[in-house]
Amino acid sequence: QARRALRALRGLVRLKSLVDGNAVKRQTAHTLHCTQTMARVQTQIYSRRVKMEEEKQALQRQLQLKHQRELEKMKIDEDWDHSHQSKEQIEASLMMKQEAALRRERALAYAFSHQWKNSGRTVTPTFTDQGNPNWGWSWMERWMSARPWENRVVANKDKDAALTKNPSTNAARTFVPRALSIQRP
Repeated sequence: QARRALRALRGLVRLKSLVDGNAVKRQTAHTLHCTQTMARVQTQIYSRRVKMEEEKQALQRQLQLKHQRELEKMKIDEDWDHSHQSKEQIEASLMMKQEAALRRERALAYAFSHQWKNSGRTVTPTFTDQGNPNWGWSWMERWMSARPWENRVVANKDKDAALTKNPSTNAARTFVPRALSIQRP
């Protein structure tokens, strides 16, 4: 037992001399230096990634703003009719269109009211069906057909261009209102 204890004690002394020796001190210093270098490199990589992400987001914002500006410019270009008319001429033509639309609306209202009055019998318009109340024209469709200028504002601008080039052939097709037919029992 004493021999075992002596061997263990000698082992501890050797271990202590190794730990206190220059080789271990050099290896420990080298390991600490490598660890510091590795931590510094990882920090630089992380900061570079963050910077690249910020630059990417800034570039995306710039591209999005550029795209929005291009869309706005295209929208302005679409609204522009490329005519050689003055501002007063354009305003006068818009006023004439609005007045014509008002006259058409009045004519439709007058014609519709006289159809009701002149029919004499109880009438059932074709846009209603006694068996199916959801069939046919709704009130909104009748209202929209009575306001043709609003429908035509949304229409394709090529029709307006064709109308200005040849008004006699296209006027009848463009401005003829839908007639309301009446079904008699």
